[in-house]
Amino acid sequence: MVSELPVSRQQNVVVAPLLFDRRGAVRWVTGAWLADGTYIDEFELKRGRKRPAQPSLPEVECVVTDPRVYGGIILDHYGHFLFETLSRYWFLKENLGRRTVWHSSLPSLKSWQSEVFGMLNLSVDHSMFIQRPTRFSDLSVPTPGAELWTSLHAAQVAALGVFSLGDPMAGKRIWLSRAQLKRGAIVGELELEAILRKAGWEIMCPEALRVQEQLAGMAGAEVIAGFDGSAFHTLMLARSVAAKVVIVPRGGATRISRTFEVIATAKKMNQVIVQAQLTWLEKHGRGAIFVLENPSQLADELISQ
Repeated sequence: MVSELPVSRQQNVVVAPLLFDRRGAVRWVTGAWLADGTYIDEFELKRGRKRPAQPSLPEVECVVTDPRVYGGIILDHYGHFLFETLSRYWFLKENLGRRTVWHSSLPSLKSWQSEVFGMLNLSVDHSMFIQRPTRFSDLSVPTPGAELWTSLHAAQVAALGVFSLGDPMAGKRIWLSRAQLKRGAIVGELELEAILRKAGWEIMCPEALRVQEQLAGMAGAEVIAGFDGSAFHTLMLARSVAAKVVIVPRGGATRISRTFEVIATAKKMNQVIVQAQLTWLEKHGRGAIFVLENPSQLADELISQ
């Protein structure tokens, strides 16, 4: 049996609405205080050694007297949503009848967020968002089952695994394309995809599909490959991943984000890294655009997997 993580039960706790700190180490800021004014960090979005700023205690504008469960921060980035927003799902899954409250970076849910919540049997809408400083008479706060770059607990892995990918079928190989994306695009990827397609690979554009369609398309694959990106986080929703996962780092990096390694270890995935020759073209950070200089060589390396 998977051991559970701690759950704290706070009484008469004041919770501030979500703030955005553009210069912060962690930009999304939450704040919570006990009845005596003591600040508590259980609501913070922690990312390894990085911590958000501590806001000031606000004046209470709303009081909720019935018991609630804190769900987390609803983020609008797909990968961070799956990994961080849902990090308390290990507890929520076993307590679906309890009313939840959330912080949200958006005024309402996007369609893919609603779809994922639906897949997990969670009913979430804007009425559950903490939008004003609120005193909760009885608020349960589960410990996150995942922390960016750092950890993914076995209880969280088991809870999120709701979709069966089945057994691998010989010859079914999937390339997760970024060719239609404007942010973080790879010039030359279409040439790579043409070679892979001739070799019998299927090309999937995840952003054009519903989440369940992405999973259905990956079902039975013996290899799932692509440039590193959030599309790989969809595998967190799979019960198990028997396919070989091949990730090609983007940009000048020779290794992928530690989060991909954390997921692969926790889910016991066979994951390998294949390098590509990329030259910077424009923009910076994760939205930078690069040119793939060796599509034929990279295709040969992928086909050999």
